[in-house]
Amino acid sequence: MVVTPIFFKDRLSASFWGLMSIGLTFCDS
Repeated sequence: MVVTPIFFKDRLSASFWGLMSIGLTFCDS
């Protein structure tokens, strides 16, 4: 998976994607 580094330059975007990945993990459980 390729992620654009620009996203991680913004803390809000980084935390947003972090919550998204956590949410997907719980949904898969």
